Amino acid sequence: MQMKQEIDLHKEATEEREKELQELRAISTNRVQEQQQSTEEIEKKVQETEQKFTKLKGVYQQLREDHIKVFTGETTNEIPCSNSYFQSLTEIRDLRSRIDTNEKTTGEREEELKSLKSNLEQSTQERAFFESQVPNNFLLIPFYFDQFLGCLGQIGAREHSNPRPIVALFTDQS
Repeated sequence: MQMKQEIDLHKEATEEREKELQELRAISTNRVQEQQQSTEEIEKKVQETEQKFTKLKGVYQQLREDHIKVFTGETTNEIPCSNSYFQSLTEIRDLRSRIDTNEKTTGEREEELKSLKSNLEQSTQERAFFESQVPNNFLLIPFYFDQFLGCLGQIGAREHSNPRPIVALFTDQS
C-alpha cells in the first residue's frame, strides 16, 4: 500500500516535471524564433549599410580620381567630374534649400506661438480680473434689487394717485 502511494506520488511528480519541461521547451522555441528574427533584421541592416558604404566609397573614389586629374592637368576641356558628383552637388543644394525653408517656417511658427502665448496670458489675466469682480457684483445684486422694488412701489403708488399712464411719468418734465 505504501509502495503504491510512493509510485503515485512519483507519477504525479513526473507529470508535473513533464509539464514544466514542455513549458520550458515552448519558451525556448519562442526565444529562438525571436532571436532568429532579430538576427535576420540585424543582418538586413548590416547588408543595407554595407551597400550604402560601397556606393559612397565608389563615389568618393571617382571624385578623388577626378580631382587628381584636375590638379595634375591630365584633363583637356572635358568635364572632370562625374554625373554622380553633380547629382551630389544638386542634392546638397536641394537639402540646403529645404533646411532654409524649414528654418524660416520654424521661425514664423515660433513667432506665431509667442503671439498666441501672449494672447493666452492676456486672456487669462482678463479672466482672472473678471472672476475677481464676480463676487463683488453678486453682493450688489440684492442692493439693486431692493432699489428696483422701491421704484416699482413708487410707480404703483403714483398710478393709484395719478390716472395718467406710466409712460407719461417718464416723459413728463414736472
